[in-house]
Amino acid sequence: MLNIILSKENYYDAAFSRFGVMFFASAVQAMRNTHRALKPGGKLYLIVWRSIQDNPCWNDAKQIALKHLPPPDDNGIT
Repeated sequence: MLNIILSKENYYDAAFSRFGVMFFASAVQAMRNTHRALKPGGKLYLIVWRSIQDNPCWNDAKQIALKHLPPPDDNGIT
């Protein structure tokens, strides 16, 4: 598990995590540390995994792609 403690307060304009939050030992502690490290008005950007139902734009793209691709075989997951 990843556990990072940021040492500088009110220092950063932005923070980001690309699919990393799931590896934090404590997401709450990580968000608190990130908040502490950001300047007032600083931005936090996260990319996270969610289900296709929670991402309708990805489902729309999937349906369009499936119209142009061969059907998946028995082991295919779409």
